[in-house]
Amino acid sequence: MASGDTGTQVCDNLAAIRTLETARAIANGIRSSHIKYSNKHRVEIRTMVALMRPGGTFTTQWVRSHQEHELTSDPTLNEQRQALAAADADAAQSHDLSMTGSYTGIMCWDAAHFIDSHGNPVVGRTQRFLTKLAAERRKFT
Repeated sequence: MASGDTGTQVCDNLAAIRTLETARAIANGIRSSHIKYSNKHRVEIRTMVALMRPGGTFTTQWVRSHQEHELTSDPTLNEQRQALAAADADAAQSHDLSMTGSYTGIMCWDAAHFIDSHGNPVVGRTQRFLTKLAAERRKFT
């Protein structure tokens, strides 16, 4: 299920940009495909890599959001701001919609999860979680 894997996406979310850049580097063989469990974006990264073509050039361009009304002499920046404003408006409207399908079939989930005492998956700071768990278990042995 590969998509058109070229072009530039205007984005105002630096975490999303880093996630996409990591996926792109893995897909192009520049970076190891091993993603640490502590990386809270690992499922998204693996999923994007599975959808990318090696050698693809799809990238992101960071643009500060909500500045589409500020004047600038740079026509490219004006276009990027307008594109981001349009995407933001579409995203805002989508919060009121119900999904008609599921992304479960394309997601590259973890094979296993750490679960805390409340039944929640542990994301990030896994070393701290495991150290605390080991200390608690030692108290009872």
